[in-house]
Amino acid sequence: MNWLNLFRFSGRAGREEFASVSLVMQLASCVMSAGGLGLMLDGNEMSLLKSLFLIAAGLVMIPVSVFLVWISVSVFFRRLHDFNWSGWWYIGYLILVTVGAFMWTDIQWLFTVLGLVLILFFSLKRAPVAANRFAPAAEPFFPAVFSGRPWVLGVIVAVTVVLSLLPIFMLSVAAASL
Repeated sequence: MNWLNLFRFSGRAGREEFASVSLVMQLASCVMSAGGLGLMLDGNEMSLLKSLFLIAAGLVMIPVSVFLVWISVSVFFRRLHDFNWSGWWYIGYLILVTVGAFMWTDIQWLFTVLGLVLILFFSLKRAPVAANRFAPAAEPFFPAVFSGRPWVLGVIVAVTVVLSLLPIFMLSVAAASL
């Protein structure tokens, strides 16, 4: 497992790497959503301490978010390379989802489902093993102890699905309590 591959846009990423990075991204999304909802439901009073905390959290979250987006996009590019597709297709997808989510707020859930289907497809679909125009076959992401067990990938994908639906559930519960 080469951790420096997480920052590169060239080469190929296998199913295990893509699924693992997707799981970490969904976990980070849930933590940020829970933190935001916690602050939102905390009450209407804005004390000096709460204001300073919000500023500090924002200053910390900016570089963390940039870091996570960089890794996410690079792994998605390399996963597309695994199928011998250009990574630039992902940029088109991001534009479509971002514009769609902002223009049609009443069906934002549809764009979440679209993203989830895309994550499931690329996490579960086997890519050709032969070398392609981008690189030879993707390196194994997990140590050999995990690679021989097919259920590991299934657990990672199942947890990713649950975590991707959790922010929607949290928002609906928060909206019902307001």
